[in-house]
Amino acid sequence: SFPTRRSSDLDLDLIVCLGTLSHYLGDLSMPLHTAVNHDGQLTSQKGVHVLFETTSVDILDPMLKIQVLEQARTLYGKAKENPLDFNKAVREQIAQSHGQVDELLSIDKKNDRRQIKAYAKSFEPMIEGQLAWGAVTVALVWKEILIGFKQPPDREKNFFEGKPEYVEPDFEK
Repeated sequence: SFPTRRSSDLDLDLIVCLGTLSHYLGDLSMPLHTAVNHDGQLTSQKGVHVLFETTSVDILDPMLKIQVLEQARTLYGKAKENPLDFNKAVREQIAQSHGQVDELLSIDKKNDRRQIKAYAKSFEPMIEGQLAWGAVTVALVWKEILIGFKQPPDREKNFFEGKPEYVEPDFEK
């Protein structure tokens, strides 16, 4: 039998779990997070990760937010028309994101990193698309979890006591 916990403790656990899950789901929208060549180290493009994920996003902001919102609304509308379970949505996000790796590295090679504004602009369509995909994936997963969370009596079964064991990543694989 599962231990009974106070509703407020479960709500706090849910917030922490959803926040953590959202971080990792958002990370899936970064193509290099799906690749062994996660920082261009295998293609003599070291540093591409931060230039794409942070520097370019910062340069493109605040207009980026408007474009991402528009694309996310369109993608979410399509997802509502053709519902996916969140497991499939996450797998599609991984596949879609990984499919962008070669193009990302190609754009990096074609552009001068010293011309940082032009460099960032060259990634704009990809960044907008990836952030929109990530936002929609997070929304679909949250929706599925929150719908399931509202259906007692299994509410207590969604959480485990204690902390999970940490598994050290093996980047050599």
